[in-house]
Formats: sequence, structure tokens, C-alpha cells
Amino acid sequence: EPIGKIKVRFWDASVAGMPTKSALGRGIALAALIELSKADFELDAVPMGQKEGLVMPYLPEVHTADGMKFTELGGIAMVMATSYPNSIIAVKSPKDLGVASMAAIKASEIWNECLPIFSSVMNASNFTQENFDAMKKKEEEYLKPIIASFEGLCSADGKLTSTGTSFGEVVLWWALATYQRAKVPSCTPLPPKMTKLVARINDLPEIQKVLKGDTVFGSVFDLIVPIPDKFK
Repeated sequence: EPIGKIKVRFWDASVAGMPTKSALGRGIALAALIELSKADFELDAVPMGQKEGLVMPYLPEVHTADGMKFTELGGIAMVMATSYPNSIIAVKSPKDLGVASMAAIKASEIWNECLPIFSSVMNASNFTQENFDAMKKKEEEYLKPIIASFEGLCSADGKLTSTGTSFGEVVLWWALATYQRAKVPSCTPLPPKMTKLVARINDLPEIQKVLKGDTVFGSVFDLIVPIPDKFK
């Protein structure tokens, strides 16, 4: 059974002049998980820059009704799926749970590994040849092999689990779709099965609602951005 209302705490980026409350970076994935799970939730927005009361200021938090707190995106995704077992992000078998958990954790790892190196809102204005070379190296040695592994795990119709909409696939969609919007070369295009996975989740009405900024979180704001033109 659903475990009751959850509380979502996050930095309110709108106070810093961004066109969103929290639909930036990991917040996009969180908004997607909330919409897809039909979660019963309340928002607790903390002005961006304020650290008091947050476990890690730049990470969204999910507090469950029984008092548990989650900040790591893979953990948030799993607790959302188990809290709302009748939603489309829930899994139907132990095998699906294992695959979805792996996908969620790996997608979070990809984000953490690549964000400091890829072209982003933090470094795009002073992105150097050294940055570009480091990004290419990270793609070749790290991101491409992971994408190839997921391609091998996917069914012909682009599903990692029996439903194709598990919490893990949604988190993986978030990371790869973000890189696609930023035209990261190793994700533009993705291999055929992964292309189907991203496209299928992208087309879900709830995801379109998130991408159009029609949720309480506001407009989507990507932290990863295209590399400067001089490096293309």
C-alpha cells in the first residue's frame, strides 16, 4: 500500500533568477518520478543558497511519512516506486527490481561523473581546449562503454524491464535525454535500442508535462549545455 504523503524539499532556484523552482539538474528527474507515480506530496521550497535544514543543499530531498530522508537520486527513485506500487514506475518482479535499481544507480553515477567535466552553465563561458579534451576522454573511456552495456541489456523494443517504464528507466531517460538536448556527441544519436527507450519515455504525457514546465516545479532548466561553437 502507498505509505502516505511525502515531503519534497529543494532549493528554490527561482529566487536566483532561474525560470524554475527545482526542475533543474536532478530536479527534472524528481519531477518526472512524481508525475509518473501520481505521488501524494507537499512541497517545501528553501530559498536557493540557504543551507539550514537540508542534508546536502544542492540536492532535492524526499521525506517519507515514516520519517526517512532520501537525497541520492537512485534511492529517491526506489522509494517512490515502492511507495506507489500501482504506478507505472513500479516493478513487477524481483528481476525487474534488480535491473531497475542498477539503471537508477548507474544513471545517477553517470550524472555525478560527467557534470564537472561536460559543458555546463557553470563553465560554458570559459570552456577551454583542456576542458574539451577532458570531455572527449570522459566520453570515450567512460560514457560510451556504459551506453553500449545498456544497449546490450535492452530488448529489441528498447526496454530494460518488462514494463519499460520502471523507476530505473525513468532515471536513465533523464540523464541521457539531458545529454541529447545538450548535443553530447556520444548521445547524439544514441544506439538504436537506447533511442527507443528514451523516445518512449519522452513521449509519455506526464513527461511532456514536465518538459513543458506545466508542473509545480516550473520550467525545465538544463545544467548540461552544448559545447561552445568553436569546438564543434
